[in-house]
Amino acid sequence: MNKIKITAILCAVIMTTALFVSGCGQRPAASEPSGGSSASGFMYTGGLPLAPEKTTLTFATHQGVGGGMVPPSNDVPIYAAMEEMTNVHIEWETYPTDQYGTMLQLRLSSSDKLPDIINLTLGNLKSFADEDIIIPLTKLIETDGPHTTRYMKENPSYRTLMTDVDNEIYAICNTVIADCLPLNYMANIYAMERVGVKDMPQTLDEFYDLLVKFRDAGMIALHDGFTRITGHSSTSHYLGNAFDLQTVWDGYASIVNDKAILHFEHPNFKDYLSFVNKLYAEDLLIKDFTTSGYYDVLVQRITSGDVGVAGYWATYAYMFGDMSPDSDPFKDKGISGEDIPIYEPMPPVKSLSGKQYFVKRLGGAGGDPMTITSDCAEEKRPVAMRWIDWLFNGPEALEMQYNGVEGLTYEKNSDGTITRLEAPDGKLWTTWLTDIGGNQPPRAHQQLVEGWRMAWMPDWMNDNYLAHLKYYIDPDILPIAFTPDETEEYSRIQADLDPFIDENIVQFVIGEKPLSGFDAFVTELKSRYGGDKLMELYQARYERQLAAQGR
Repeated sequence: MNKIKITAILCAVIMTTALFVSGCGQRPAASEPSGGSSASGFMYTGGLPLAPEKTTLTFATHQGVGGGMVPPSNDVPIYAAMEEMTNVHIEWETYPTDQYGTMLQLRLSSSDKLPDIINLTLGNLKSFADEDIIIPLTKLIETDGPHTTRYMKENPSYRTLMTDVDNEIYAICNTVIADCLPLNYMANIYAMERVGVKDMPQTLDEFYDLLVKFRDAGMIALHDGFTRITGHSSTSHYLGNAFDLQTVWDGYASIVNDKAILHFEHPNFKDYLSFVNKLYAEDLLIKDFTTSGYYDVLVQRITSGDVGVAGYWATYAYMFGDMSPDSDPFKDKGISGEDIPIYEPMPPVKSLSGKQYFVKRLGGAGGDPMTITSDCAEEKRPVAMRWIDWLFNGPEALEMQYNGVEGLTYEKNSDGTITRLEAPDGKLWTTWLTDIGGNQPPRAHQQLVEGWRMAWMPDWMNDNYLAHLKYYIDPDILPIAFTPDETEEYSRIQADLDPFIDENIVQFVIGEKPLSGFDAFVTELKSRYGGDKLMELYQARYERQLAAQGR
């Protein structure tokens, strides 16, 4: 393995999407046998076990997103059950999530033998392959990845996202639910009633009027936290769409007439920024929107009954309701606050073009990518691929991820459905699932809307989800891979670009800079900070996207 150039490679960072988890109520359908490879008379066609004899593989990954996640360990029930099913013993090499990037850099830069499988969360995958650190998976997927092959056939956009510029696939990455409860605004419907508003806003004017009523009632009208209002924030998702920006999921670019332009160049962006500035100036948006520890502050204020509209992942709506004092009368009657719609995810308001939409969220090449290193012995590579393949889309693996272990967390019924068993010690069932190794595992995994609906959504949230499905549209631009050279250039530009954007956007929002200076900001962004060059990278990538889509 050539590690001479690894330091340069590690400077290139790809964009990832933070994911949230789901649970499943019915066993996924088993895949039909197809293809397969053989060794020592053992023909693998997609079933279990994955190897005729116990095979040991090493796997390096982080310990899970969120403090409540359980690090992978063979002492944890789900991982123990996986070993028994697959005949594959994993020697886990795990690191705290907040240290994983640093530890992985040190690990890749050393002369020590690498684990067989790694969660390669940094750098450009093709660059690592070019340096003989990881291997292409394309042929292995054909021979030893029947579950992934089936998934790609059923979801061709996933193959497009996973395929690099040389038509090779180097890793299997996360999937996300494209059209279910994204970052959004959630309105307290009981607070709405108290200020005389019955229906959810359908226009920007109605949204503004609702915030004014909340403010005049002494509440925090809009609680959202962000620094850049084109990144991941509820403001960009909810209000950005209202201005037809589509600034939601892919970095810096908008597509106008098949041309990549900076979000800030979009004809509607200044109007969008002016509207957010108006909310701030009129005390309709929290003053400390850049605060660190945003979630903890939001929880404190919701618990105090102070928040009219909360900006966060809409999957938290049922928890926010349970925190709210408006749940107390129901709790007095023995009804959980989670089962009552209090903070309800809002529908999108009509945009300037008259449309009413959310933009689908598509995962890109980079979310917890599982890949095989060149240090993995040749004879073990087929089993390593089968393990990755089975973890990602094997029916038994998906069932354990979302339901746990049969006989421990659930029982199977004669019709194939399951009955979940009562969690011990008064825990939420989903907390119990997390404790035994399920939920959001620290490796490439799928989010399944069926699982999300069964495990996380009270009936009222499921109704909300179904009512909002009609609003989702496909994004103009997909987060497919940049080339290694593009990734390096992207990272170089980003290092100076991000601080400049964050500083200026905040100043425009809070009024420290007048909006009359916005055009000069855009000019400087393009000429001095590499914005024009960045759009060349996006344009080249977008043209590859069009070619892959046959457009």
